[in-house]
Amino acid sequence: VFRLALCALVAIALVGCGGSDDEFDPETQARIDALVAEWHALLTDAETNIDNERYGHITMELMQVGYADFSPMIEVLENPDSDVYARIAASYSLGVALPYDEDGSLIINRLVPLAAPDHDPVTRAIVLQLFADGQPTQFVGLFREHHNDPDMRVRLACLSGLVQAGDPEGAEAVVAMLHDPDTPMQGRDWAVQTLLEGPPLEDMTPLIEAMADVDLTEGTRRAAILAVGRNGDPAHLDALHALAQSGTLTEPLQLAVDTAVSAMEQQGGTASADTGNATDSKDATEGTGMD
Repeated sequence: VFRLALCALVAIALVGCGGSDDEFDPETQARIDALVAEWHALLTDAETNIDNERYGHITMELMQVGYADFSPMIEVLENPDSDVYARIAASYSLGVALPYDEDGSLIINRLVPLAAPDHDPVTRAIVLQLFADGQPTQFVGLFREHHNDPDMRVRLACLSGLVQAGDPEGAEAVVAMLHDPDTPMQGRDWAVQTLLEGPPLEDMTPLIEAMADVDLTEGTRRAAILAVGRNGDPAHLDALHALAQSGTLTEPLQLAVDTAVSAMEQQGGTASADTGNATDSKDATEGTGMD
C-alpha cells in the first residue's frame, strides 16, 4: 500500500469514547453511549466504512455535548493486532483533535512515540500520515527524522508531510522518486498526488509530464491537468493543446484539458488584449508614414 491514508482526513472525525458516568446527566450519557456503540459498529467493518460520512456526523454530535476522551481511539491505533482499516478509521477520529491540541496533552504526546522504530510499520505510517494531513508544519522535525526509514510506508508518509509543509527537500525527493525507473506505477501515481497536495511547484515539469502519462490513474492525470491550468503560465498552453489533439483522452480528461486551457487563456486575456492593441496602434502609425 503506497498511501495508507486512503482519503483526506474528513472535515470532522470522531472524538473518542469513554468518560465516567458522573460527568454527564443520564440522558446525555445515554446519548453518548449510543453514539459510541454506533462508532464501534462501523469499526467492525472498517474497510467498507472507510469513507462513511457517519464518522463525521457522530463526531459532531459528541462534540456538541462536550465529550472528548481519545484513549480508546489511541488504543485501537497503537494495537498492532487491530485491523489496518480500523486503525485508519481511528486516525480519522483523532485528526479532529490536532488543531485543538496546542500543548499536546490530548493526543499528540501519546501519538508521537508511536512513530518510533520500536512500533510496527503500519501504525507508524498511519500516525505520520495523520500528522502530514493534519498539521504538517508542526511535525517537520519528526518527518525529517524518519524520512529515510527502512520501511517504504513510513518513508512515504514522511515525504508526504514534508511536501505538504512546503519543505523543498521533500519535494525534491518525491520528484526523484517519480523519475526513478525502478519506481512502480503505484509509486509514481502516489508521487504526483503528493506533489499536488503541497504548495504550487515553481517548476511544473513533473505535472506537465504527468498529464500525458497513460500509466497513471485517470484521477491523478486529471488533477495534474487542472493544476497546470491554475498555474496560468502560457508556456504550458502548447502541452495542453497537444494533449487535447492526441485523440487518446477520455471524456473527463478532455473536459479537464478544456477547463485548463480556458482558465489559462482567461488569465492571459488582458495581457494578450494589451499586446494586440499596441500592435494595432503601431500598424496604424506606420500606415500614415509617421515615425
